[in-house]
Amino acid sequence: MTVPQLHQQRDPRRWRRLVRRGALMALFTSVQVWATVVVLARVHADGLPRVALALALAGGLLAVLDGWQQVRILDRQHDRGAD
Repeated sequence: MTVPQLHQQRDPRRWRRLVRRGALMALFTSVQVWATVVVLARVHADGLPRVALALALAGGLLAVLDGWQQVRILDRQHDRGAD
């Protein structure tokens, strides 16, 4: 079976779900980057607020990384034809 035939047999719902999640993650990532830049440029915190800010920014980074990992997992499942 050739590659085009394999793609024709795939469920288009899986492809739409992958594209939708990828688009949402791209939007989420851009919002996180924008918010991080704004916070780092505008907020001048010292002491405990600086630690809280660093933890909040690290949490945002972890959320972005986890989201992209989920998109990659979905992409692998789509490539295998699994759900």
